[in-house]
Amino acid sequence: NGVATQSLRFSRGSSHYLSRDQGSASSSGRKVFTLSFWVKRANLSIGDCAIFGVQTDGNNRVYVRWETDDTFKVYFAIGGTAYDSGTTMKFRDTSAWYHIVIAVDMDASGNTNKLKIYVNGTNQPVSYGATLPTADTAMNSTSLHTLGKKDGASNFLDGYLSEVNFIDGTALDPTSFGETKNGVWIPKAISGLTYGTNGFRLEFKQTGT
Repeated sequence: NGVATQSLRFSRGSSHYLSRDQGSASSSGRKVFTLSFWVKRANLSIGDCAIFGVQTDGNNRVYVRWETDDTFKVYFAIGGTAYDSGTTMKFRDTSAWYHIVIAVDMDASGNTNKLKIYVNGTNQPVSYGATLPTADTAMNSTSLHTLGKKDGASNFLDGYLSEVNFIDGTALDPTSFGETKNGVWIPKAISGLTYGTNGFRLEFKQTGT
């Protein structure tokens, strides 16, 4: 429908990634945020194939990635304690574009409300490694945020990203970013979203470097 017309290619072998210094921390966005993106994988069965990451120090970090079994995982380190949660779904189609939405609300009650992972509009079953706390995360801190690699490490993405949206301070469901047409989940025109202090939208329409 003409909404997502461009993508950005990330080559693991070439260590491609984007980075952003948020400049200032967000008060609400440390606990509540949404990350939405369309992704097309290039290689399977790679451990720590990271899409996004941030760390304030070794004890506090967030990163999202695929593992060697091709499940998708969201990792929090909060105050030195690790919380690693992942889908039971396997992502093994390198010809397909997947729309993934990670909605986090650490102020909510119960794991299933604190962290939701949607794929192509569907709320996926998630295996939670531990009970998620009501606490700030490294997200939306003043530390460097990276897209296409793990924070502070050389665990890079191999694939394509399109229509990346980060919402600071609100946990949204996929209907803010996509819709079903003729039985297929597709991007939709975005309107009326409040991105918050550090939120952003990446359409990758820029030419050149």
